[in-house]
Amino acid sequence: EGVRVPLLVATDAVHGHNNCRGATIFPHQIGLGCARAAKSLVFRVYSATAREVVATGVNMIFAPCLAVAQDARWGRTYESFGADPAHVACLGAAAVAGARAGSRDGVVVCAKHFLADGATAHGTGVGGGLDQGDACISDAEVRRDHLPPYASAVSAGVLAVMASFSAVRGERMHAHTHWLTDVLKGDMGFRGFVVSDFDAVDGLVPGDYGASVAPALRAGVGVGVTGG
Repeated sequence: EGVRVPLLVATDAVHGHNNCRGATIFPHQIGLGCARAAKSLVFRVYSATAREVVATGVNMIFAPCLAVAQDARWGRTYESFGADPAHVACLGAAAVAGARAGSRDGVVVCAKHFLADGATAHGTGVGGGLDQGDACISDAEVRRDHLPPYASAVSAGVLAVMASFSAVRGERMHAHTHWLTDVLKGDMGFRGFVVSDFDAVDGLVPGDYGASVAPALRAGVGVGVTGG
């Protein structure tokens, strides 16, 4: 009694409020990342997007994407601001700040997809490609190339982080206690909550949803996004 559970209504909003008819559609992040005065532009784009999101009763966005894309063959490269960690970190922080300003902190900003989704090895992903694959790199490389955008986002006040479908050296991120809890919530001081990608928890133990939930919760996933 007296405890209130917030209702979150979320949308992707990856290039404007793109699931809403009549909303402003902006270039994808790879285009924004190439622009002159990109930091200012990204701030204004996310500010405008947040205003439109709030106007439709939505209070959470699954954006920005903070992938540091390393292979142009990845079909989701367009979601990334670029291949340079410092550039992605700068623009990611601008996106978070813009969304917060535009919504007057009325929107929960969720950065995605944690972690190293842009570094998967070809042949390890869906259909023998890159998506949802395995980042076969060292922890030092993960910290150097893929963690900085999230550190910037946390400093900018991001309230949620979405775990990635992908893995690091064979361990799926949705069950990766080291990165989700020890690093993100511990070392980086993140005080928000971790969200799963859509139906990503289900695949941890194929065919057994109950058995899949436990490792995700233990690793640090707090909210599961599922189609039921």
